[in-house]
Amino acid sequence: MRIATGDFVRLLLLEEVPVGSYASATIGSRSVLVFRTEEGVFVVEDKCSHMGFPLRGGELVGVRIRCPEHGAEFDLRSGEPLCAPATRPVRAYAVRMSDGYVEASADPLPGSVPAAFRPYGL
Repeated sequence: MRIATGDFVRLLLLEEVPVGSYASATIGSRSVLVFRTEEGVFVVEDKCSHMGFPLRGGELVGVRIRCPEHGAEFDLRSGEPLCAPATRPVRAYAVRMSDGYVEASADPLPGSVPAAFRPYGL
């Protein structure tokens, strides 16, 4: 169920994502991953900025996700690339909890939009 509430979109119940794992969801037409770590809950687009492969299936280590195709790693808190071959961030979203649900901002955090994909004004 995806319900827009203000500028946030309801993604899934927090209890559906055990600590140390992640689940797939969507924000509009974008596939995203909802991560639950010891540090909190994070949402990033399910698309590596290196070559566009899905991040799902990648290894979650702390607050990092490793792309299963070429090994690029991203910080879940900001979307920033942490190692080659990626040099651009992945889209990361603000997250909040509401009535047991994980909700994410409808638009990505401005600094996390890769330069090649930045819409005007971000």
